[in-house]
Amino acid sequence: MNVNPPTLLCTNPCNPAGGTLRDYQMESLNWMIYSWSENRNIILADEMGLGKTVQCVSFIGEAGARVFARAHSCSCSCTQ
Repeated sequence: MNVNPPTLLCTNPCNPAGGTLRDYQMESLNWMIYSWSENRNIILADEMGLGKTVQCVSFIGEAGARVFARAHSCSCSCTQ
């Protein structure tokens, strides 16, 4: 179990094409982020045309950004 809960998104992620996610897509994206942080396998299924592809691309972008940020952050203590 993850000790630190994931940071969920309150606003639409950065989109180079300029589009925005709908409310239900943001809810789904946050669910995917939470499930990923808990190492859970998930299936994203709904009716056709509700934006599963856009949600998955947004998730991959957000997950990649978080992994990149985690890999490039460091903490140092300096004593003088």
